[in-house]
Order: sequence, then C-alpha cells, then structure tokens
Amino acid sequence: MSNAAAPKVPAWIQSSCLVKLRSPLFANVRRVRTRRGLLNIGMDEGFRMARSNPQAEFLEFGVFKGVDLEFLSKALSKRCAASGVAPILFHGFDSFVGLPSGWNSYDAGHFDCGGATPARLEGNPNVVLHKGWFDDTVKIFVEDNASPVAFIHADADLYSSTKCFLTELCAANKITKGTCLVFDEYWNYDGWEEGEARAFDEVSAEFGLSSRPIAYHAPPDDSIALDSRSAANQYGYKSVAFIIQ
Repeated sequence: MSNAAAPKVPAWIQSSCLVKLRSPLFANVRRVRTRRGLLNIGMDEGFRMARSNPQAEFLEFGVFKGVDLEFLSKALSKRCAASGVAPILFHGFDSFVGLPSGWNSYDAGHFDCGGATPARLEGNPNVVLHKGWFDDTVKIFVEDNASPVAFIHADADLYSSTKCFLTELCAANKITKGTCLVFDEYWNYDGWEEGEARAFDEVSAEFGLSSRPIAYHAPPDDSIALDSRSAANQYGYKSVAFIIQ
C-alpha cells in the first residue's frame, strides 16, 4: 500500500478542470495573479511578431464597454513607442447589442449597450471598431486585411461566436505560428467544456493548428477560493493564454 498523499485539490478551480490542469501540457505553464498581467504577457508575445512584421494585427472579440480594449490599445502604443515601431491599430469586434444567445447564467441580450460604441474609445486614433455580428464583420475584415494576426483577446464568451471568428480567421490563413490568443472564459465555470475551449479545440483540429498554453490566471496560493466580491479574482480565474506553434 502506498503512503503517498493524494494531491491537494486547489480551492480556486473547479474539479472538472483538474485533468487538464494536471496534464503535462500545463506542467510548466506560468501562473499569473492578475487578469491584466495575463493580458500583458499575451501582448508581449504578440508584439514579437509585430517587431518583425509591423503589419501584423491585434484583435479583440467582445468589446462591451471598451475597458479592456482601452487598456490593450494603450499597452500596444507603449510597446510601439519603446521599440521605434510605427503605431499599430487595435481592432475591436462587437455587436454592442449583447449576447446573441444565453451563456452561463446570462440571458440573450446581456451586455447590451443599446447598439452604442463605448464613449471611452471615442477619439482613440489607435482603435478601429467593427460593429455587427461576427459572421458579417469578420468576413469583411479578412477580405480587406491579408496580414497575419499577432494577438487575439477572445472575450466572446459563447462557443458559437468564438467558433465563428476563429474559423473565418483560420480559413484566411491569418492565425499562424507566433499568434497569441488570450481566452477570457476558457475554463473554470459550469459548462466550460462546451464554450471557448471547445471552439478552439474544434478549429485547431479542422485547420491543423498546434498550440501550447503559456500562462493562466490563478491565485498565488491554491488554498485561495473563488470569491466574486474580491477585486483580485472577480473574473473567476477563467483566462488562459495560448501561442500557436
């Protein structure tokens, strides 16, 4: 009989995620204490491509009120200025009328902005907004923009929406080696297996993408439990960053 103690179950993550978390794929993946810290890691990876190809694109799917896009566009501008690279546009995609169907505990229409684009992004010369459903806007975008994608902030929540934009980008050969994707709701909520994670798995299989996780949002201590009232983990430790190999 073995006296080895069973591995402790982290308090911050659902049991349904443990097989993946404990797999060799995640063995040496960086844990990041803040969601913004994870986005910055993703931006660093994406900017590697931009330094060698200034036409490489930076995209966000799911803009809502523009808080993340404002942060990301400023982060990109700072990297460009520090590296002597000409300013690069950050493209944001959203219908601004909410979710097209229910997701998690939210009904269809949640995150509705009344069709209005975020006031905080008005006058930002480094942001371009593409208003409408992804199956319309992304199709037009890939027809007009042939450059590879350096960075994607995937915050569309739904399987269907995520599958839509990933498929359009892959069909146009825009997701390539070095592309970094940060999925905002990759895991760690009820039904996560049928959300962004499933969409990424299916598109990867369809288009032959190989990827590896490079970082994920997690507390510094496994004993820390989820608490939506805490500013540190109000997003629920759902985010994971991947890079295409």
